This record gives sequence, C-alpha cells and structure tokens, in this order.
Amino acid sequence: PTPPPPGVASVDDVEERFFHAVDGLEAREPQLAAWLLNGIPGLPAHQRRVAYAERLPGLVARSLTGLDDDTAWTLRDVLSASVPVDVAEGLGFVTSPRSHALRQRLYAQAPEAVLEGLKRQDSPEAWALRERGMKDGHLGAVLLGLAGVDGEESWVVREAGMQRKLYSEVARSLGGLATERADALREALIPHDRLAVLKSTTGLETPVAVGLREQLEKGALKLVLRSLTGVDTPRAWAMRERGAALTKEALDSVDGMDTPRAWKLRASAARRWPATVVSSMRGLPLVAETRALLDRILDEQAGKLPVLRNAYAVVAQARVLEQAQRPARALAETLSVDAGRQEA
Repeated sequence: PTPPPPGVASVDDVEERFFHAVDGLEAREPQLAAWLLNGIPGLPAHQRRVAYAERLPGLVARSLTGLDDDTAWTLRDVLSASVPVDVAEGLGFVTSPRSHALRQRLYAQAPEAVLEGLKRQDSPEAWALRERGMKDGHLGAVLLGLAGVDGEESWVVREAGMQRKLYSEVARSLGGLATERADALREALIPHDRLAVLKSTTGLETPVAVGLREQLEKGALKLVLRSLTGVDTPRAWAMRERGAALTKEALDSVDGMDTPRAWKLRASAARRWPATVVSSMRGLPLVAETRALLDRILDEQAGKLPVLRNAYAVVAQARVLEQAQRPARALAETLSVDAGRQEA
C-alpha cells in the first residue's frame, strides 16, 4: 500500500486515510476490513465490497445495513442465494418497495431474520409476512419485529406472546411505543424481564421508563444510558452527565442529537471517549460545529483506526444527506424566483 498522506488527519483527507487503512488491513485481516465498511455509503466503500464479496459474502451483506442505493441492491441480489440470513439482516430499517420484494423472496430461507427486520413497519406487505410467520410457528420472531407498531393487530399478537410466556419478546415488541397501553403491559412484564422492559423504553420518557431508570441506574448503568438515546429532558441530561465519566454509553445516548447540551457533552468527553463521541455525530450535517470537533479529535488521536472509521462514516453520511437535499433546495429557490417575478 502507498503511505498515508503526511501531516495531521482532518475532515478534508479523512476519506483517503480511512481507505488507506482498510486496504492495508485487507491482506492480513480481511474480515476486519470488510466489517469496517458496515453502513458506510458511497462508491469507494462499494468498490471494496465488490472486491470482498466472493470471499466474505456474509460480512459484505451485513455491511449494507441501511443502504438504499442501486449498488447496494445489486449486491443484495447477487448475495441472496448464498447468504440469505445475512442479506435479510443487512436490510436494517430500509422500507422501500425493493425491500418488500426482497423480504418476500428471502422468507423461505431466512424466515426469522426477515420477520425480525419488520420493526416500525405497519404496511400490508409487512402484515402478510407476519401472518405467514405466525402460521409457520415463528411467533417469537414476529414479536421481535413488532417494535414501533401500535395497531390493534399488533396487540393480538402480543397477547398470544403473553399466553406463550414469551415475556422477553413481548417486552421488546413494545420498543418505541409511548402509549398508556404499552406502559401498562411493561408494568406487567417487569417481574419477568426488567432489562428487556428497560430496552423497550429507548428514546421514551414515560412513567415506567423514568421509574426503571431510577431503579437500575446503579446496577445497570450502561443499559440505562442506552435507553436515553434521543431523550432531551433535564432528567436525561443529569443522568448522562453523571455517567459520562464512567462509561461511553452516555455518549451513545446522544447519537444524532443537535442541541447545545449534546455538543457540550461531546466536547467535554472527546478525550475520554473519542470514537464514541465521533460516532454520535453520524446523521448530522457537516456544518462548522461538526467539522471543528471532528478535526480536533482526528488531530488528538493521531490516526487511530476506530476514530478514523467513525469520522469517515460521519462525513460519508453527511454527503448523502446533502445530495438528497439538493433537489428540494433547488425547487425552493426556483419557486422563490418565480414568486418574485410574479410580484414584479
């Protein structure tokens, strides 16, 4: 491999440095090289996936998690015959028509992976697969794929899970639901699996969530902090600030958050948990504040691979978001110009 660029790593050259590191690993640790591409969009990452696909089909399929571009779909189609479970798990939360069609094709070879991947999906296509899964005896997998779904059909399935004593699966099926009905079922499940109930409160600030966090903060701090992901309340920030000196999950819980307190926590923890702080910026636009903190951490960490990988993931995702927003901005500018002309 060619030597990395001289000087200090920054946002401007993070892509070159990251792929230099990946290519250097590929000969001696190909599995790690493929794993580092997980969820990273863009042509350079896809070029490596294509090169690794024959040797490491499962890792390549999983590395496509959440990607919805044409190359990702081509790779899934190619790999679906050899590693159907990995392809199903690598779909993540993609809900496009292509994903529905692929899940239908994969069901026969990977029913549980397909059913568990239906989280947050309340479409007729998703329910057709769930009904098939129920008939085939995959109730547990159906429950795990019900997170975020609140229709009456979903409650019938949860009742069936309670009758079968699938308490952990029922608890996890409540993920993302902040209703009184969901909290009532959580209360009933606490004696059976408190930690599964806690996980189901991720991103929520319901009475049950608050009570469980207070009970478990000392004994299960990491899980409590993870459950705070996205929660923007004084109580949540107090817990994060107490936990940030002890465990990186305090920073995991600010993933994608763009608030003053999130930026303050990132800045204060950047030396202690640099890779996690960088990861927490994924999904944010590459504005001055994001660039400044990325550049600071890349400078301080001197090319450490976890930091380099997470920094490039932030940059690559920001580029995808920017490209997706360009047509909308162009349309808005055109409409503004047209409106101005009409007024003139």
